Amino acid sequence: MRICFLTYSVFTHGGMQRITATMTKEFSKKHDVHLLLTSGKKDGNLYNMPDAQKITVYELSIPRKIIRNTLNILAKKGFFNAKRVEKYGSLMFLKKQRNFLVDFINDNQFDLVVGFDTGSDLWMASVKERVKTPMVGVIQASYDHFFGSSDRGNYKHEFIFQHYLKKLDNLIVLSDDDKKTFFNKLGLEAVRVYNAHDMEYDEISTLSNKKFIALGRCAHHKGFDVLLEGFKIFALTNKEWTLDIVGDGPLKPFLEQKIDEFNLRDRVKLFPYTSNVKKHLAQASVFVFCSRSEGFGIVQIEAMSCGLPIVASTIPVTQEILTSQKVAIFYETENPYSLAKSLHEIITSDLKKMSKNAIQYSKSFTAEEIGKQYEEIFNEAVGCVPVYNI
Repeated sequence: MRICFLTYSVFTHGGMQRITATMTKEFSKKHDVHLLLTSGKKDGNLYNMPDAQKITVYELSIPRKIIRNTLNILAKKGFFNAKRVEKYGSLMFLKKQRNFLVDFINDNQFDLVVGFDTGSDLWMASVKERVKTPMVGVIQASYDHFFGSSDRGNYKHEFIFQHYLKKLDNLIVLSDDDKKTFFNKLGLEAVRVYNAHDMEYDEISTLSNKKFIALGRCAHHKGFDVLLEGFKIFALTNKEWTLDIVGDGPLKPFLEQKIDEFNLRDRVKLFPYTSNVKKHLAQASVFVFCSRSEGFGIVQIEAMSCGLPIVASTIPVTQEILTSQKVAIFYETENPYSLAKSLHEIITSDLKKMSKNAIQYSKSFTAEEIGKQYEEIFNEAVGCVPVYNI
């Protein structure tokens, strides 16, 4: 099968890169896969792909990004109603951009095109009537992350999502909660497939370092501000455990300021983003997943593959994935006092037993296992007989 994997991330995100690369590498074992990106060329091989991997980069222009931001503002004001929603596709994705995608798909004679983020899904949907190739979209964020508050980039874009995403041949979401929510609120039918990791089990934490770790983009929805507040409370009565935060983003200067304000410079360290998250995870003993909203959060699976127990916020996806597995202790999202209590609780728990459970459970999310689920969906979209039974 000839497959095009498409990502439309204007800003590069570590999780998106790792997920796209993981599934590209997995499907390249059996299929002819071409990766189409709209960012990353000037930054080198952000996806850590093999040199032999077929990659095309279609760089977006600065005016194009300005247009996107302008249209998002109009959408938040309700401009794209039932009469105008079709205009969104022609304005958000200009004629040159739409023609490129149509020609790229037809010239390469792909059997299937898969979008690995919502920008890709909308771009594909804007040209769906012009190509015969089946298209499958993947939504990499939760419903609440898209539409939950006015500071979200896609706030009040519900009608746009509903209008365009229903054009695709299938839609994949990352949790049962989102499968239910997207159907109940937008009438969009979707299949749930969890994200996959490609971590090798060669660097497992010894649990000997009294260190918490958190990974992710330094953005509001990741909740690192709450983490610092909670750790400050925790540190009042615990003088041994430290905290590492790994990631870059717009709120990093704010986090630096908070660390100084809380007098935690000797207890908390900020590290830049790295594609090699394993080396940081293996040196810690507990992972803290503090997101306010998340489509999935691949870092929690990566942490478990390194043997780390988890302290997690009570967002729907963490409760769905972690509750019954005896690998995590939860805290009330947004509540630093609840977080501090959970930090105290987990360091007095049987970390070795939780670590063993975490490693075993993480094997349910390997690229090979998740790839089987994708394969079934892809084969259904192109009308093939499944390669193997699930």
